[in-house]
Amino acid sequence: MKRAWIGALLIALLALGAMAATAESAALPAAATAGPMGGTAEAEEDASPPDAAFDAGRAGYAGVWVPFEDGFQLYLPAEWRALELTDAQREAGLFYRAGGGASVAVAYAPANALSTVDDLEADYRGAGFSDIARLALNGIDAVGFARPEAGYRGVAFFNPIWPDYVMTVYFAPLIAGDAPEDARGRAILRSLSPWAAAPEP
Repeated sequence: MKRAWIGALLIALLALGAMAATAESAALPAAATAGPMGGTAEAEEDASPPDAAFDAGRAGYAGVWVPFEDGFQLYLPAEWRALELTDAQREAGLFYRAGGGASVAVAYAPANALSTVDDLEADYRGAGFSDIARLALNGIDAVGFARPEAGYRGVAFFNPIWPDYVMTVYFAPLIAGDAPEDARGRAILRSLSPWAAAPEP
């Protein structure tokens, strides 16, 4: 069954185009912490990746761990910069973007009737996404998906602290035949890990 939040996020992503890093941006300091679903905060110390399947040393790029107060973190290329969001993108649920040529966007939406990863997987299948797969990403159960015609892939998962929300991390552009960039995008999505220093709800 298609969800309205999927449609809203798709509209926002299409408005981003390839999500190129053209907006005013700021560097990605290792100690910067994204606040809960869009707020801002400062980490007391740099977050360290947990013991997990993802190995930053084999990611294929030099990166920094960017933690989110929602209880997860991503290993993003060190040369990327945080990008400004438009009001329309924020209204659609996007609350974080970073990039440098390619980019990622992080979004949230109410889970509504979705309560399990099985529900989430069925929702994406019903909405016509491709490359749908159940994933166990460093302790986070997620659903991987792609929309090749729109040029992006992503992972969706329940918020580790507020499970009434679904979080989605998107990577773009998804360019056929660009194996190095596709490998980097997959590595970024695979880096999704719990952030143990997240504050209590």
